[in-house]
Amino acid sequence: MKKTMKLLSLIAVVVLMSGCVKYDIGMEVGKDNSVSISLTSAISNSLADYASDSDDSEKSALEKKGYTVKEYKDDKWTGFTYTKKYDNIDKISTKDSVKVELSDIMDSEKEDIKYFFQKKSSLFKTTYVANFTIDTTSDSSDETDESTTADDSTTSNDMIDTEGMTEAMMTSMELNYHITLPVKADEHNATTVSNDGKELSWKLEYGKVNEIKYEFTKTNTTALYGCVIGGVLLILLVVILVVLKVSKKKKPNNNEVPGPGSVEVKNEPSGQVVPPVTDQEEVKPVPTEQPTPMGTSQEEVKTEPSVPVSETQPPQVEDTSSNDNNV
Repeated sequence: MKKTMKLLSLIAVVVLMSGCVKYDIGMEVGKDNSVSISLTSAISNSLADYASDSDDSEKSALEKKGYTVKEYKDDKWTGFTYTKKYDNIDKISTKDSVKVELSDIMDSEKEDIKYFFQKKSSLFKTTYVANFTIDTTSDSSDETDESTTADDSTTSNDMIDTEGMTEAMMTSMELNYHITLPVKADEHNATTVSNDGKELSWKLEYGKVNEIKYEFTKTNTTALYGCVIGGVLLILLVVILVVLKVSKKKKPNNNEVPGPGSVEVKNEPSGQVVPPVTDQEEVKPVPTEQPTPMGTSQEEVKTEPSVPVSETQPPQVEDTSSNDNNV
């Protein structure tokens, strides 16, 4: 019996150390500011039948936290993938510094994580800072019953060392975290980097507190476009005001009184010349009345308009040269 138990223990340790558990946490930040979280928990296909109870409790805990459950299976692994999507990263971000233990997601006794990122905002950009940890240290220990008899202790020594098997299994686990960003990360401590710094991956280790740190910056396109449109509208407004002011200066003032020597422009038919306006009015001759002779009625006297001196004809001088020739 003792030899059989030891053989089973050896086989179990070999199997567990061959890499039979996979635990993967992934995040993706979309260009629309959405955030998707995926958790994949799987075991080797050869041991899938022995993990049904633990899978059921894990599924129940994550479903209560709003995760969608989907079966996961490939040529090596069998398990489940849990996904949850947030429509805006700002809903899971805070202005205060925050440190998140990602293993709490799977813990049914703890509440769902409220904030994942710290947000540092300015007018045209926002920086998101991630400070995660995944604690893979084991703090459990078996307590020894003081009332255990010698026979019981001997039997327990022959039984499979479950604590050692668990540690061997955890050591051989595939523990990974990866993030896909819409822009290149500003800073990070990732194990591997791809896609021009937009995809970061961490290979986690068992028995330590793994730290995951990175930050990235997104441009505030709404504020940027608003400023550009506002600037264009302001320039157009200034141009319109300048054009109106210039055109107003060029427009003549109809109420302005023309000065001396100026030419008054009127809407006269084409072909007519408008004479200049002078300060002195043209002097016209005033007709004079002739005295009425004695004994003559007013009707008989006809007044003749006086003729200006400038308009009188000069006296005609007779040509006497012809007469002289005749004599």
